[in-house]
Amino acid sequence: MNITSQDKVCSYGNISEEIVEFFFLLNFFILNAITGSIGLVVNVIKVIVFFKLGLRDSTNISFFVLSLADAGVGLLLIGFSVVFNPLFKDAVTYIEISVSISFYCLTWPYGFFSRVASLMTAVITVERFLCITFPLKVKEILNPTVATFTSVTLTLAVLASPTQYALDQSLLLINRKKCILEIISVLPLGAKFSSGRDSD
Repeated sequence: MNITSQDKVCSYGNISEEIVEFFFLLNFFILNAITGSIGLVVNVIKVIVFFKLGLRDSTNISFFVLSLADAGVGLLLIGFSVVFNPLFKDAVTYIEISVSISFYCLTWPYGFFSRVASLMTAVITVERFLCITFPLKVKEILNPTVATFTSVTLTLAVLASPTQYALDQSLLLINRKKCILEIISVLPLGAKFSSGRDSD
């Protein structure tokens, strides 16, 4: 059986409920729990280490903020695993409730921490390049004040700026309790929002 729209063609004739449950359990519960737990523990240790080393060095400041952002990512991955826990899904009865909770409550903070981590990685990379290009002046160029200002500015900019696209969540269901496929359509900024599906 095929479901066809303007830009999506989905075929699920050979996908059983057991396969769907297996991949949901593997990806959203097991892998998220393992990855998130390890990431959270490691990055909390890194935060403590960089804090004890002192935030008077630009490198320590950048890595401290990066570790905080990565710890946030790990914490939210654990949140995803809790939402997709089989016991939780059984408690809420419908899997679309789990998907909605993860989509509306966890996805946006996850995006925030991921964007901050990406920007801080870019800052650290630029700092490494400057160490090679201007080895004697890099401490003057990137002093602790500049590093602190850069970290705070980037974090506030990410927090203040909305994600420049809309996410349209739609689910293909085998029945009312089993989700076979989640489709997230990326709409460009300025796209027309509607509460329901177009009739065509």
